[in-house]
Amino acid sequence: MKLSISVQWLSDIKDDAAEFSSDHTYPHTQTLFEVFDNIFGLKQFRSNQLEAINAALLHHDCFVLMPTGGGKSLCYQLPAVMDKGVTFIISPLRSLIYDQKQKLVSLGIECGALTSDVSQREVDEVYRELYKHTPGLKIVYVTPEKIAKSDQLTQLLKNLYERKLLARFVIDECHCVSEWGHDFRPDYASLGQLRVKYPGINVILLTATATPRVQKDILQQMKININQCKLFIQSFNRSNLIYECALKGTTDTALKKVANLIISHYNDKCGIVYCFSRAECDKTAKYLSAYKINALPYHAGLSDSKRQLVQNQWANDDCQVICATIAFGMGIDKPNVRFVIHLSMPKSIEGYYQESGRAGRDGEISYCYLFFCYQDLVKMKRLILNDDGQTSTKEAKKVRVDNLNRVYDYCLNNVTCRRTQLLEYFGELFPSSECKRMKRTVCDNCRQVLKTTSINCTQMSIEIIKLVSEFSHKNITLPAALDILRGANTKGIRDAGHNNLAAYNSCNQLSRVDLERLVCRLILEGYLLQEIVTHQQQSFESSAAYLRLGPKAHMALSNQSNRFMNPIELTIRTEQSNITNDEKRKQQTPVEQLNEQCLKELKKELKSIFGQNSHAMIIPERAIKEMVKLMPRTKEAMIKDVNEITEERYKRHELHRLLAITQRFGKELDEIKRKEENARKALLQTTTSKRKLTLSDEEQEDIDFSTDADGFIKVNKQGKKTNGHYNRFVKSKKRPASFFARKNAIAKRKRGGF
Repeated sequence: MKLSISVQWLSDIKDDAAEFSSDHTYPHTQTLFEVFDNIFGLKQFRSNQLEAINAALLHHDCFVLMPTGGGKSLCYQLPAVMDKGVTFIISPLRSLIYDQKQKLVSLGIECGALTSDVSQREVDEVYRELYKHTPGLKIVYVTPEKIAKSDQLTQLLKNLYERKLLARFVIDECHCVSEWGHDFRPDYASLGQLRVKYPGINVILLTATATPRVQKDILQQMKININQCKLFIQSFNRSNLIYECALKGTTDTALKKVANLIISHYNDKCGIVYCFSRAECDKTAKYLSAYKINALPYHAGLSDSKRQLVQNQWANDDCQVICATIAFGMGIDKPNVRFVIHLSMPKSIEGYYQESGRAGRDGEISYCYLFFCYQDLVKMKRLILNDDGQTSTKEAKKVRVDNLNRVYDYCLNNVTCRRTQLLEYFGELFPSSECKRMKRTVCDNCRQVLKTTSINCTQMSIEIIKLVSEFSHKNITLPAALDILRGANTKGIRDAGHNNLAAYNSCNQLSRVDLERLVCRLILEGYLLQEIVTHQQQSFESSAAYLRLGPKAHMALSNQSNRFMNPIELTIRTEQSNITNDEKRKQQTPVEQLNEQCLKELKKELKSIFGQNSHAMIIPERAIKEMVKLMPRTKEAMIKDVNEITEERYKRHELHRLLAITQRFGKELDEIKRKEENARKALLQTTTSKRKLTLSDEEQEDIDFSTDADGFIKVNKQGKKTNGHYNRFVKSKKRPASFFARKNAIAKRKRGGF
């Protein structure tokens, strides 16, 4: 069984899933399902998982594009277990490698890792196993740096290749291959040489974030034929997430908003606050702690042991909020994150999608808040342009600045559906009507009851470009330009004579936010540029962003392009109220109270079993929730019915201790249900005894009686006028058999009987 969803794409994006669907039976099909159930302990495939696995087992190159939490890892782990030979997984994060390895070992799947933090003894053991006639390992995790720089690993790969024991390469987080991606890494760029050194060895590429342009570039860099590679792509829509953007204000104002948000909506709920810098992480954690919020900082300035301790505390729910830089969360399978707050703007749309996507991986409703301000935009651009690192070529900087501008445009756009904007960036068509239909998770823009109109902004755009042209030998910032264009009557403008400029008051029909959106769009489309200039003060540096003419400005100034701007939507607010996705908390039923207590005890017992280590990768949140839902009474039921609980895991991790809890709560659940059933029967009996109606003989003849399989009478009106008793009677389609006896008695009297 598998879950599927219909997706519409904006361009020629192909999805090859239909070619390898469950409608097809292959020689490997029976074994595949046995491994899926018995070794991985799973009951249902997610969208495109089975199709991607089929293609991999048929030795195709595969590109798997799935959102965070979509189940990418199974797409290479299951084929690796089934295939002859060794699969090498190239992953950028050591913490992710460690977690994945622990998860596989818990399933009884032997695997190894060759990373800098693995002891020499373990490394030697991995090499010994792989040089055996029949290698004892099916899966080996390595970093891209190890692939690029280790001669010992190169010799091993060559040996396995010559012995036909090199099964495939898996490139996780493959967007790092492309310079157009949001997280380009030089060591990833060299992975294309694997196709040259080991011809005929198939590759699986996996990512959660790649635009159509990045997808094509990845395949080109990896030297894979785009027409032969099989693409498996899920919808990017995360229907359980609520997206919202808000102006940040000052840092202290934003911190107060964050604290109030957590206290009022997420008391004791788990979340992440993403910060711009290490200092901001420390400050935010300290500020939240002052409000009695259990918050800890997490960043590269902490020691490895301290970071691991903080991560484990958060994963085990001993810490409520992590205040972290953007690297935190990659590869961490914590499903119950209820909110992700960006205290500063993310660096790209891809980055925001990935970071916000760490919320609600369990499918429960979760919130994604993004605080933004123009000052953050300037600050982040300055860091990009001043970066002289290995990946900071002129072209790479241009890509990063463009990515940042798109994020700012997303934040400013207070009209278009957030989902529509995000998904369109990845090439997916998502109508805003779908977001509005999802009442509980509607985004902030769709939540507002607005009247919108599209206007052509060509003339206003020309006025903006002309204004910047007048300042070509001076400096003008975006805020100053907005004041002039909207006709602000300030002393500074009058003293400078800016109220005499031709562009003064030329865009007064637009709100300040909409005008800023228009300028941002001109920057994105190349009509304007922003130059970041650093000013040295006495004790500190300050930065300013000045508007300059872009490479396409001449088209507007020479009037070569009469209608070069597409219409943009402008917001006209009405007096109507907003749609709300807040629901009042209902009083819990006895069953809900019991389930909540059972969940707490299961988690407490898991902490006792695993100690300081996180259980999330081995016994995931959804498995615990299934235990609560199903209340298994036997070992066999737990293994058969609960996802990811296998015989191996049951023995290895003493899950009989969890079974004892579900057995105890299962008995309590049976008792609650027994009492509810008795109460229901008593109520039914009372209700039945009250349904005694008196009808005349004439009225009885106007009723058509018949009984159903349950002994109830179906009543149909024949068309004559009746009194109030009869009307009340026929509104119900069914009556108990006691009324049938009454009808027989009336008929008997008419015949002269008793």
